[in-house]
Amino acid sequence: MKKNISLLKVIFFCSAVVVLGNCGSLEINVPDPMIESPDLVGKEGSFEFGLGSEDSTIYKYTNDASSRPPVLTNPEVSHQSNLYGRGGYSLFDWLEIGVRLLPGDVNQFFLGGLGATARAQLIGVGPSSGIKFAIYGGALRNSTSTSGTQNGNFGPGGYNWRSSAKALTLTTGASLGYKFESDVLCFIAASYADQNVSGQIDHDLSSNGTSPAASYTLTDVRGNTRTAAVGARFGKTVQLGVEARAIHRSWPGTSNPEIHGGGESTEGAYSFSLNFR
Repeated sequence: MKKNISLLKVIFFCSAVVVLGNCGSLEINVPDPMIESPDLVGKEGSFEFGLGSEDSTIYKYTNDASSRPPVLTNPEVSHQSNLYGRGGYSLFDWLEIGVRLLPGDVNQFFLGGLGATARAQLIGVGPSSGIKFAIYGGALRNSTSTSGTQNGNFGPGGYNWRSSAKALTLTTGASLGYKFESDVLCFIAASYADQNVSGQIDHDLSSNGTSPAASYTLTDVRGNTRTAAVGARFGKTVQLGVEARAIHRSWPGTSNPEIHGGGESTEGAYSFSLNFR
């Protein structure tokens, strides 16, 4: 029993260190380009739901938004894998409209935003085997916020601050594949995303009135990402999906070990999904 209590204390302490060590940073999870299969359900009025993992871009304005003034001259870009949810409704047998649930942070219960999507199958409509080709796109909007008390590097400290950031991602792509009679679909895909990020940091008036309130409007940042993928889907009403992706990011003015050549980086990633039709 004592060992269990000691273990819980260690876990709690480590968790607190992680949370407190990151609570002052302002960063936002920006979706990378969508990758979709070229095969729709193929039946008007039908639904499709899915859950999967894929890479996203993390844009960090500052490591410490509580500083006054905050240091905003060294933004960072990195990437991480996230879970996402999706749903689609077939207006016609060849056209699907849908939504995406975007990842967020703990304060937002892991939901950072929503996206509206559309997918049109132009070749191979229906459940039969053969060549499949589709085009797709989406508008994805997400946000994040954090707050705390000022660290006192400038002025008396102790007063409240708030920061927020939002991102708009416009993405489009196409996929081409072949579906076998065994309900195995193999495909290739290419997608592009235009990503725009903006933010704000607000510091309140200090309690003794000696340090005035201040607002810092953060520079709007525009990046873009290109993704190429090779993937497969296995199954009919329940589909397991797997993809290998090559992702190229272009973000100006960043300085991070993951970014080279003035904001350019390329890496490989894997994506997995489970889809229900």
